[in-house]
Amino acid sequence: MSARQYAIALEAFETIVDGGVRRVSWLVADGEDWITAAEYPGASVEMADRSPGVVWRRSMVLSLPIGTRLMRVESLPQPRGAQKDPLSYLWGSPRASAQQLQRRYFIVDARGRLEREPTS
Repeated sequence: MSARQYAIALEAFETIVDGGVRRVSWLVADGEDWITAAEYPGASVEMADRSPGVVWRRSMVLSLPIGTRLMRVESLPQPRGAQKDPLSYLWGSPRASAQQLQRRYFIVDARGRLEREPTS
């Protein structure tokens, strides 16, 4: 008997914000490794419409069993004194602005929803 699978909808994107770029991505646990949600076997991936300030947006639906772990990775520009024009991101070096990284962990619960794992 196979484990019950739930359709989990995720969104990854990159946007232009004050001071640089905000990027959100998702990874799925595969044993001890992590793979990007878009590369998860059977993932349905679509490029979504972009609005002003959005570089790219990707909608994904994954079929995941209860107990699957996911990691949401958000990269934000470090706060700085001097503000940059939003378009300066396109002409500047990709390493020009320091980024802060936030990782949040989730698990697929028995109702097929993402439940945030407590931070340790």
